[in-house]
Amino acid sequence: MPSSSNQIDALAATAALMERWNRECYQGSATPIDILKSLCEIVEQQTEAYFKTDPDPFDDRHPGRADPNCTLGHVLKMILKNDDFIRSISHTYLSRDQSDLNVITCRVLLNLMPGLEASAVFKDETSSVNKFFRWAEGRNDQLKSYSIGILSYIMECQENASVYKEQNHKLVPILMRQLHSIIDERKKSSSKTNRPFSQFASSSENAGAVVMDTGDIQTNTHGSALPDHVLADSTSKGAGGEFSNSSWQEMEPLYIQSYQIYPVTPEVQQRLILSYLTPMGEYQELLPEVFQNRAMDIVFHYLDYQKNCDVRLGFAAVRYLASLLCHKKFGIEFINNGGLGKFLSVPRPSLAATGLSLSLYYLAFFEDTMERVCMQSTELLTELLNIILWLLECSHQSGRMHAVMFLSNALAFKAVLTIFDEMDGLRKLYNVLSTSQLLNCEAGTEFTDDQMYVFRQGIRHVAFALKKYYESHACIMADTIRQSVVAHHDRDSPSAELSPYKIMKSSVAEDLALLLECMQKKYWKPAILFKNLNGVELFLKAITLIADMPAYNGKAESVRWLLDTLAVCSVYPQIQLELCKTVDLPDHFPDRLSSPAISIILAMADTDILCDAEVQKSALNIIINLVCAPSDKPPGSSVHRRGRSNSATQSPFLQSLWDAFRQNNGIMVLLKLLGIQAPLTGADAIRALACQALVGLSRSDGMCQIMSKLPLFNNGQLQVLMKEPVLQDKRYEQLKFCKYASQLIEQVCGRPQNLATDTSLEHIRKAEVVAQTKIIYKEKELLQLIHDHLQQKGLDKAAAALQKEANLPVKSCLVVAPPTTSQFFESPVSQHGLQLSSPGAMKPIGTPGTPGSSAGTSLSKSTPISQSSLRFHIKSSPFTSQIYDSPRVSGSAKHLRAKQDIRSLSCNISAKKTTLSAVTDPSESMNLDKIITSYFRKQHALCKNPVVTCPPFSLYEPHVCPEPARKNVAPANLTARVLKHQAHQNYGGYDGVAMNRKYKYSRFKPIKTYKDVEKGSLYTCCTFSACEQWLMLGTDSGDLKLYNVQAGEEAETYNCHNSAITHAEPSQDGLLLLTSSAWGIPQSALWSMDNFFDQKTGFEVQYMEFSKSVQDRIVGTSESKAYIYDVATGDTIMTLYDENKANNYIRNQATFNCTDDLILSDGVLWDVMSGKAVHKFDKFNPSVSGLFHPLGLEVIINSEIWDLRTFKLLHTVPALNQCQIKFSHDSSVLYGAVIPFDDEEEDGINRRNLYGSSFRTFDARNYNCLATIDAKRSISDLCTDKFDILLAVVESHKDTDTLVEDSQCRLYEIGAIKDAEGMTQEEDDDEGEHDDDDDDEDDEVEDDMGGSDGEIIDIVDEVDADDDETDDAENGNSSTDDDEEFENIFINASDLSDSD
Repeated sequence: MPSSSNQIDALAATAALMERWNRECYQGSATPIDILKSLCEIVEQQTEAYFKTDPDPFDDRHPGRADPNCTLGHVLKMILKNDDFIRSISHTYLSRDQSDLNVITCRVLLNLMPGLEASAVFKDETSSVNKFFRWAEGRNDQLKSYSIGILSYIMECQENASVYKEQNHKLVPILMRQLHSIIDERKKSSSKTNRPFSQFASSSENAGAVVMDTGDIQTNTHGSALPDHVLADSTSKGAGGEFSNSSWQEMEPLYIQSYQIYPVTPEVQQRLILSYLTPMGEYQELLPEVFQNRAMDIVFHYLDYQKNCDVRLGFAAVRYLASLLCHKKFGIEFINNGGLGKFLSVPRPSLAATGLSLSLYYLAFFEDTMERVCMQSTELLTELLNIILWLLECSHQSGRMHAVMFLSNALAFKAVLTIFDEMDGLRKLYNVLSTSQLLNCEAGTEFTDDQMYVFRQGIRHVAFALKKYYESHACIMADTIRQSVVAHHDRDSPSAELSPYKIMKSSVAEDLALLLECMQKKYWKPAILFKNLNGVELFLKAITLIADMPAYNGKAESVRWLLDTLAVCSVYPQIQLELCKTVDLPDHFPDRLSSPAISIILAMADTDILCDAEVQKSALNIIINLVCAPSDKPPGSSVHRRGRSNSATQSPFLQSLWDAFRQNNGIMVLLKLLGIQAPLTGADAIRALACQALVGLSRSDGMCQIMSKLPLFNNGQLQVLMKEPVLQDKRYEQLKFCKYASQLIEQVCGRPQNLATDTSLEHIRKAEVVAQTKIIYKEKELLQLIHDHLQQKGLDKAAAALQKEANLPVKSCLVVAPPTTSQFFESPVSQHGLQLSSPGAMKPIGTPGTPGSSAGTSLSKSTPISQSSLRFHIKSSPFTSQIYDSPRVSGSAKHLRAKQDIRSLSCNISAKKTTLSAVTDPSESMNLDKIITSYFRKQHALCKNPVVTCPPFSLYEPHVCPEPARKNVAPANLTARVLKHQAHQNYGGYDGVAMNRKYKYSRFKPIKTYKDVEKGSLYTCCTFSACEQWLMLGTDSGDLKLYNVQAGEEAETYNCHNSAITHAEPSQDGLLLLTSSAWGIPQSALWSMDNFFDQKTGFEVQYMEFSKSVQDRIVGTSESKAYIYDVATGDTIMTLYDENKANNYIRNQATFNCTDDLILSDGVLWDVMSGKAVHKFDKFNPSVSGLFHPLGLEVIINSEIWDLRTFKLLHTVPALNQCQIKFSHDSSVLYGAVIPFDDEEEDGINRRNLYGSSFRTFDARNYNCLATIDAKRSISDLCTDKFDILLAVVESHKDTDTLVEDSQCRLYEIGAIKDAEGMTQEEDDDEGEHDDDDDDEDDEVEDDMGGSDGEIIDIVDEVDADDDETDDAENGNSSTDDDEEFENIFINASDLSDSD
């Protein structure tokens, strides 16, 4: 690096020259030759100094950008900012017919070209460019050489090259012939003046001692491989004009070489000609000229360092060679003529050796040329890879990247891969990534845009090379396993091995699937080396860092290739264990010093960080390798059980993988990906991979139990996804998804999925019962039907013989009408009794009924037997045996639905194969017994509650399984229940308490409305005081307002915080109050309410609440951490947080259980006494952290209900999704409302949610929905008093036009019916604002309920209706629409007698 004094002198001299030129030449008439000559000397001197620093030879950027501290960059900027000067030298001076001026002008231009945009400067200077072409063919060597050098910069732009296409076609052969002439002259002159030791550094005997092995030579600050003392002790030129053979002057050409253009020597001429030919070599049109003028001989000459010792000239030659190797034909000729051997003579380190990297990359780019490279001798390939491995450790970034790109293509060939492993190439390739400055910089380090680009590209290329390396090894290993299998079964057949010089082409997915099954007991060296190099941690660091980079277009590719490499390695058990450990993150993430490896993989599979389908697929492949690993134990495991093989759940190794995946909430990510709809082109493949991972995970008993309780299976959501693909063109991916979905259902349910009937686990259970039922029927009835059919056909003798032999009665008392099409779909039992659904199903003989003659049979109208014929509908389709539960749909509509279901379920591979084989198998012939059995099984499947053991079926009587019934069931009518309760039974009979509870908590009467009219504050939370006399309302300004419940007047206002109060809770004795706010200091506080309202303690937590049993402690929440405080002192007793178990819920609120010995925080159960985590509940939502059921046996986290004793998932309640839950005082009912967390969630969640402006009541025993009350406003908070008489609801509304928001607190009386005449004018006006949009629908609801606006609105969707019907049936509750109608009638006193 130049000293500061030299830099200042150069800049000062340049400024003086520019000022002098501006004064004398631009404004005056003086000749500029002297000034231009002095300017050239300064620029050439600084250029020489710049190249002495050994910059990257492939770096074509402005020197000021490549090295901001170099003097050359500042000098060029100072000159180039003078537009008048640039215009003069690019046009004015060139147009003058003065030879000396033209030469010096071209010299100045050539010196300034590294900092000029040639395409912009000479875009409109056609005359100047044409002069350059003319001078390039002239006789003036200086003007000719400089013009060629300038043209080399101009022609780098493809647009310019196409504009001057004819001139280039003419000039290229001329310059090639000139190179041949110069080479011939140098050969003649060198043969006369050859000195024995002048070419010491390039001789074949000594090249290895000087340059081939640099292990004992330390690199100096200039990038040279020579010791510093050699530079200092370089000898001067002797009297004889020769150097000592150990002097730096003779060795310097091997490494850097002087960059000079004045005077114009033959070396300068050749270098400038080669620089012009380099951009021309890429064009296909000039390839004939290349072969005709023997360009390969020119390159061979400069690669032979016994003939050419100028390394910079050699570098120009290898750059020209690289441009020629873009053509496959030239590359093949180059290899056939022994060009690879010429590479070995290039000394290392040197500029030419760095230039070889690009030529080697272009050689490996084409498969044909690479095959010829692999066919070379092993010694030559070894030397070639030795050059590549040296380039991986060279000082130039471009050389390293070109070598990496060569390996990306070459490692797909077995010959190269074998030698690469023998030379420990993986370690050196790995070091290129591990030593990247981007991965090893400290936090806060800033890089320029150019540096960031270089570092990113470096990681990207290495990631792709490593991906190819491991995929090639996977292909070899998979091929070895296949050959061993073939050899084991057929020893005589020869096995075909992979060709060493052919590219390895195979399906990576198939290879990995095979390795995953067979790698448990095998030794795989590449995976072991990857583990020893700590590759998992390094890759995950790189993935985390790159995924967090903004505005990086290659982000997705880099992350995907790194994940693909991990996917290949993760088939090995030791790598699978590494992925379950914790890795240290880069210093760029100070908040997260470490993270579980699997959590990073799951983050890439999710769409929150990097939304790219290919990245998600790669991450899912890793997950599949983890959770779908075979159950065999890994090598070295000491666990062994004699006599039987361990199952998957008994394998400690596999269980550890499942536990790690479960601890990092992987099930939530997979369930989310099952319903993915975007990106459109990759959604089907992502769903298939996610389903495959779930299949592997379902082998765990714990995960299988959880899955069986999810709506995905209980509500038939998975079957809905199996119907149609996201994109119709992705049918193959949809078939894969259906295959894994069928396996998943079989794994969870314990039996294969049936067809259209299996829409939920309940239907599957019923189908299992039907399948296990042994069908027994009365054979005599069948014979009687055959007898009647024979008589119908006129076969009286056969009928008489049958009657006599079977001892049949003379006449049958009853005959069966032919079943209609709808009987295959409808239940034979109607609502009013056990009678056939068809009006003419059972009649005496001779009674007119429904025509039932078989198709194609002509009978007389007077024949009475035609009414008793039985018609069976047997079709050849294998799907006709399915039953559809739509008892109120017409026959034609059911046929249409059947066709749709059959079409949608045709993707079920396993079921389809089974049914088709059953039809096409000729050995299984159909007989009468099978037909009758199938007919009865269809009837049995239509039963609401089928049983396994059934009495014999009858052909004359419909089959009905007995319905479960309880004795002393409470009446659905309230009056009847009350009377029955007074008579002899508690609550009127069984389930009377639940009916009374539903009646009470489905009726809410608004009695008061509280508004802050004066200040216009917005209410944010509410709570009742301990004495139930006051209603406390928090505002957005931080005030706490107290209202008298009876009078409805504001009593007091206290300023508690500087921001909105989000939570308020009084103590049980009413002496203390906890408040929490959105932000500010303190964010939460404990207040005394004894005599004065004073703050006792402030806390820096976002949420606080008292302990439940003895309120001597407070639990506070700050993000994922929970703190326990002492109420008396305010000191922190305990901190509950485990980074490895954190779920990071958005709305985490720590809470005590009813006995104060457990705390639930961030989805983790903590023991208060020991402060240790007891259990981590699986995460299925990102927001709600959960709470305890007041009865103490269950935990409710969003819509999931967990058993606190076994930690198993009991069931899910979809209606509780994203709801804030409040329990009644007696813990019998819970209230749920979708509360917006902030303005963004209010705009997003509440507007999309059906119940965004309503609250719902649920039975806390079975979580059945009791009622839905529409508040017609967004709900912010709600609370009840301890007597369960009053309910306070904070409601808010924002005008979409004016964006003005107002809020109010409405007080409801629980269990009371609002009187339409008793509504106040204020409530009438308030509710009337929202009636315009849905007046027709609301009026109908009002008529049914006997109320007005604000009454109960039953918003029940189809899923909830099915759930309620199922739960009521299980509990003996026969609540139906008719029951609700009876209760509504009971409301009106005039109809009381009718209801009874």
